[in-house]
Formats: sequence, structure tokens, C-alpha cells
Amino acid sequence: MKIQSEIIYHIVTASEFRKNVIGSMYAPESLLREGYIHCSSEEYTTLLVVEDFFNDESEPIYLLRIVTD
Repeated sequence: MKIQSEIIYHIVTASEFRKNVIGSMYAPESLLREGYIHCSSEEYTTLLVVEDFFNDESEPIYLLRIVTD
């Protein structure tokens, strides 16, 4: 029985994404500092976070869709 893949979402600025990509891996500072990457399981909730915390951001914002498999 195959378990359906879950999609989770992560918000990151373009410059932070570029800074934290190592080869084909993405490792933001929160992973090293806190031991995990801040993500949400709901796209709607993630978009509300973008509105609340990234609304005044002057650079592009990436919404990463991560397949948990």
C-alpha cells in the first residue's frame, strides 16, 4: 500500500534561497540553528504568512512546494 505524498510549503526570499542552496540541497540557517525548516502543511495558511510577514519585502519571494517523500 502506497502512502500518498504530502506537500508542505516554505517561504523564502530569493537572496536567502540562493545563499542557502548547496549543490542540489537547500539548508536554511533555521535548520542549523533550530534543527528544522519552518514549513506549513496548508497553502492557504502559508499565503497568509506571506501577507503578514513579507508584504513589505522588496525582493522576490519564493513559495517552495516540498514533496515529503
